[in-house]
Amino acid sequence: MPDALTILLATDVFPPRCGGSGWSTFHLARALRARGHRPIIARPREGLRGAIVAKYDGLPVHELGFSARGGGLPFVRGLNRQERFWPRFGGFIADLARREGVDLIHGQHLISIPAAVRAGTVLGLPTVATVRDYWPTCPIGTRLPRCPDLPRCSTACQVCCLSRGSAPLRPLVLAALPYVSANLRRRQRALLAADATIAVSSYVAQVMRDGIPGLEPIVIPNFIDLERSAVSGQRSGGVKEAEEVNSPAEPLRTTDYGLRTPASPLTTHDSRPTTILYVGKLEAHKGADLLPAAVAAVPGTRFIVAGTGPLAEQIARECAARGVRPELLGERPNDEVIALMRAADALIFPARWEEPLTRTLLESGSVGLPAVALAVGGNPDIIRDGETGLLATTPEGLGPALASLLADPARRARMSVAAREHIAANFAEAVVVPRVEALYRELVARNRARAR
Repeated sequence: MPDALTILLATDVFPPRCGGSGWSTFHLARALRARGHRPIIARPREGLRGAIVAKYDGLPVHELGFSARGGGLPFVRGLNRQERFWPRFGGFIADLARREGVDLIHGQHLISIPAAVRAGTVLGLPTVATVRDYWPTCPIGTRLPRCPDLPRCSTACQVCCLSRGSAPLRPLVLAALPYVSANLRRRQRALLAADATIAVSSYVAQVMRDGIPGLEPIVIPNFIDLERSAVSGQRSGGVKEAEEVNSPAEPLRTTDYGLRTPASPLTTHDSRPTTILYVGKLEAHKGADLLPAAVAAVPGTRFIVAGTGPLAEQIARECAARGVRPELLGERPNDEVIALMRAADALIFPARWEEPLTRTLLESGSVGLPAVALAVGGNPDIIRDGETGLLATTPEGLGPALASLLADPARRARMSVAAREHIAANFAEAVVVPRVEALYRELVARNRARAR
């Protein structure tokens, strides 16, 4: 392919074991390869000695080892992962880009973006940075304060967040605040030095504009493979077992806490219980503690939880007190999650932190599962309130919104169709990847013209 590009994707993490950032990078690499381009992956790997070349799904993954041990001291781990590692990783990326004839370098997260920009500057190559959360302006990356009564991030707020509420750590944190401020400035300078910065949602873009004067992010969302979603599981009269591609899944298991089954369950038109699904970690920032009260607002429903975390036992106890029996399946493979979504009637997504652009809502919308979520972060980009799902302005509003959604099957059916159409029009691979590709071509053409 004469106009094919060689793109180096520098990422903090990558499959098979990683979070959303790594999977988003993988899906981008696979999509670029399908369009005739040549993606190369560079990533740090903690604990690895030296450097190796691995492969995942046929993609070359160049890994550079490092150690971020902090000896229990605050900020030492961050210093080892960032300031001390950025130059080394940048040199690694530059050498790889030079050997492979790379046309553009695209950094994906906190560790990789400053290194990628450094390498691009050394080689005279265009660089792109994708911001997937709030690390450029927030020391902990979540913008979720431990003290909700504080109206904005302040010195006191940073001390509280970084010490994780531990009084003995506060003096150490206070002494380290000059480093924290300098570290944030270094992160921001890397974005300002990139040729283009992508924000995954309009909310993330606004946070970046407000917090980094002179930065003008381009909003290009994460995308979803609609064809894969279409074949992952089948809509059925109940939850079905599914298999992960190339990795057999364990059978679905329900943790039985000895809770009573609700009497007179709500049923759908095919006589199966109306099903509410939660997918995600059982942690406070995900709003998992809000689940019992929200689901109890719709008595007689089946409640399935696909996820695990420290709040599992608390949720089980509080559900029991409200007469709700959750089916706790633990963490499930992605294909199985899609099957669960196809079999459910509503998704409850109570995350209280400002989710930048969660894949869970993209996937639920892609299979036509209406969701109820809080109106925070990038959620309004995915859910059009009253049209493709419902957005609650407060945690207390989640239960009534869920009850309203499940009380009207005809409205829910309209939302199901609208959700699919919205995802297909705005978040499908066929829509999003050409925008990324066009940005690459523009920057590469500009760089080549400048070189000539």
